[in-house]
Amino acid sequence: MSARGLSVVIVIATLSCAAVAVAQQPNADDEPEAAPSGDEPPPEGSAPPGDAPAPEAPPAPAAPEAAPPDADTTFGVVGQIVISDDLEMAATRVSTEGQSGSFTQVQLRPALDFFAIPNLSIGGQLIIGYNSFESVVGSSSSSELGLLVRVGYNVAISDTLSIWPRLSIGYDHIGEDQNGGSLDSVPIDVFVPIVVQLASHFFIGGGPMYATTLLSQRETFDEPRTSTLGLRATVGGYFRGL
Repeated sequence: MSARGLSVVIVIATLSCAAVAVAQQPNADDEPEAAPSGDEPPPEGSAPPGDAPAPEAPPAPAAPEAAPPDADTTFGVVGQIVISDDLEMAATRVSTEGQSGSFTQVQLRPALDFFAIPNLSIGGQLIIGYNSFESVVGSSSSSELGLLVRVGYNVAISDTLSIWPRLSIGYDHIGEDQNGGSLDSVPIDVFVPIVVQLASHFFIGGGPMYATTLLSQRETFDEPRTSTLGLRATVGGYFRGL
């Protein structure tokens, strides 16, 4: 081979090696961009830090509801049964034509009432009494027994205070101990007590009363009507019957 031909071969070989070396160098455009210093890439699937929602506060516990009034301790509810006793005492000084005397009356009135609808009561009551009269000419006494039916209405003022007026009508018998005589009458009675509940299911009270007779008869003779205005006390308890 001539010197000119050898030179051409050397030049071709040199160009081939340079081309291979250039092809093997990495392309700067294909290299991944380095993450900025101090910023770590967010994990896959997570929201960007700037858009992350604030953590939700736990729900506040619900306020307890106010307990409804206990039907067993509220006076005057439907189905309530009331057992009570009214106490009446009277001491009267009388004077007729220069002769004086004293009249004493004591009555117990046990009763049973039932609230058929709210605050409206119906019931019955016994009258057990003792009367005595003393004067300068002698003394006498009598016993009393009667039965009344009554209706009442409770007017609540507060949880422990109310007014419970009642209207009663019935039959009353008074028997005299000395001469064996008797007095029969049809009494009508109005009692307006203020009732105070000192404790659960227990009450005391008192107030004005007015009593009169629609009909009164001693043996076979009619007696004049009598009326009484005074004060009366009451005490009792109640419970839920129905």
